[in-house]
Amino acid sequence: MFDVGIIVPLIFSDWWSNLVPVRKKTVEIRLRVDFRNLSRVSLKDNYLLPKMDHILQKVVGARRMLLLDGFNRYNQILVHPEDQDKIAFTTPWGTFKYSKMSFSLMNAGATFQGAMDIAFARRKE
Repeated sequence: MFDVGIIVPLIFSDWWSNLVPVRKKTVEIRLRVDFRNLSRVSLKDNYLLPKMDHILQKVVGARRMLLLDGFNRYNQILVHPEDQDKIAFTTPWGTFKYSKMSFSLMNAGATFQGAMDIAFARRKE
């Protein structure tokens, strides 16, 4: 993440979160940033996420359909520079901040869906 610019070093921040070990279903343990304290003071974005059955109804009868691989979805949305310090985290190797949206953030899904709705909106001519 450091090499591709998703996280950048940070010298000082009023906000920072810790890394916590999380056991996955595969018994593998991964380190995740614990954003629970930030989530407690954040306003929830109530942007409505589409339901799969509504999406499928829209493509019924379509001549073409495009499938996107959203694997790197959140890491493509830049975080406003003023907000980057709020999503800082500390590690034994230093303190870093996200310059692009982290999957762990409370409003990441709504922000991503809003960006996709704008990107794929039909032009009315």
